[in-house]
Amino acid sequence: MPGGNALFHGTADQQSGSLRTGQRTDGSAESDDGDGGDDSDDGDELDVPEGDALLDRLVDAGVLTADDETVAPTDAFEARRREEMAPLRDADTEELADLALEFSPATESHAVRQDGQEWVALSSGATNALEETWLTRPITIAEIAGARAAADFVDDDETALAAAQTCRMFLETCPDCGTDLERGTDASCCGGARSPDGPPSETLFCPSCEAQVYTFD
Repeated sequence: MPGGNALFHGTADQQSGSLRTGQRTDGSAESDDGDGGDDSDDGDELDVPEGDALLDRLVDAGVLTADDETVAPTDAFEARRREEMAPLRDADTEELADLALEFSPATESHAVRQDGQEWVALSSGATNALEETWLTRPITIAEIAGARAAADFVDDDETALAAAQTCRMFLETCPDCGTDLERGTDASCCGGARSPDGPPSETLFCPSCEAQVYTFD
């Protein structure tokens, strides 16, 4: 089902999802925890650190820099991510679906076109669309590029993909079209609807693609 910045079938929620699972992440999709909203997964969790442990690993590896007040990508990581992202913008969605399997634990991928929008669908043996995670092109491009860049700094694919997911929150322009990203909420952007369980989450979204790129907790 649409996970990455796409409406889920039969629901008002949007989820941004991540390459990290072949299933949607709660709070991502537009809720990403930075990527899917909150970083809790409905699927199998990968054996990688989370929270402060992940931050410490990424700082030690040179992916992020941190002080008492700010956290940001290092210049070296950001340069590599931009280098990887540039050619992906010209790739068609079928190619992005194939490339997504470089890092995603999903075993199957394909392009989806619907109502003028395009997604990469990921799954592991799904029998129908409700069992798939649908990622928008901006999310897919950001995570492929981010994981490839992070692979120069860390030793395992799982941590590289966790880095890519986390670093989406620092993007300033759309990974797909290059438009300046804007801040909003999942209740006001891209067809999102306010959750009855609490206030809307703050999001980072592309006004041109009408896609959320990251959802903050």
